[in-house]
Amino acid sequence: MKRIMMTAALLLISVVTALAAGDIAAVAEPTAFDNFVSNTLQPCILSVLGLVVTGAVGYLSGLLKKKFGLEISTAMATRINQVAYNSVMAVEESAAAYLKEKGNKIVGETKHAQAVEMILQKVPSLSKEEADNLVLSAIGMVKGLGASKAVGA
Repeated sequence: MKRIMMTAALLLISVVTALAAGDIAAVAEPTAFDNFVSNTLQPCILSVLGLVVTGAVGYLSGLLKKKFGLEISTAMATRINQVAYNSVMAVEESAAAYLKEKGNKIVGETKHAQAVEMILQKVPSLSKEEADNLVLSAIGMVKGLGASKAVGA
């Protein structure tokens, strides 16, 4: 479809250019056909060409918007995943410091809840369930936490 539109646009541009330039050979008197082309056909072709160009610009702007929107969504998802990872790591560091200082271990559910709260503070548009899933995903990425600790990886 794109190829057909491009071919049609190039054909129309070449026709309009030829009509605007006029005949290469000088003619003393314009003929009835020349009058028909310059008075009737040329304005119609220019109108059609305007429609084709407008449609092409609209189509291209839609493609750019779609691509730009996708890049924003991807960048946002990457940022949210990084916030989740950083939150899990911060809670783990805090728990390790607490264990070293007080000698008491913080249980997994408490650390999980703290990480969820950290994510919700930084990205308030997320639901608690989404933040919970992000924490579980981030725990899986950290070596030594979650199932990897039990397996010994």
